Amino acid sequence: MTNAAFRVAGSFGKLFYTAYGDVLCAKLALVALMLALAYFNRFVALPRLRRGSGEGIAQAKALTRNVAAELALGVLVLGAAAVLGITPPPQ
Repeated sequence: MTNAAFRVAGSFGKLFYTAYGDVLCAKLALVALMLALAYFNRFVALPRLRRGSGEGIAQAKALTRNVAAELALGVLVLGAAAVLGITPPPQ
């Protein structure tokens, strides 16, 4: 994000009409989704699993599925970062 700020030199409008801006926004959205899912897993799903109610196996499967989705989002973030690295920034 700091690199983008240096590249556009205060004219953030350039980020909304370029391929660089599209990739940057996609990356930021993926990071936000990944953080939201991580928060849910840590502070909602894990405490439910620790309580050990009668639905323990279903909750463990749901947590496993969420962690896999979080991992997939992480891979997508890395892919977006790679694309961002080869996309010419706005001048």
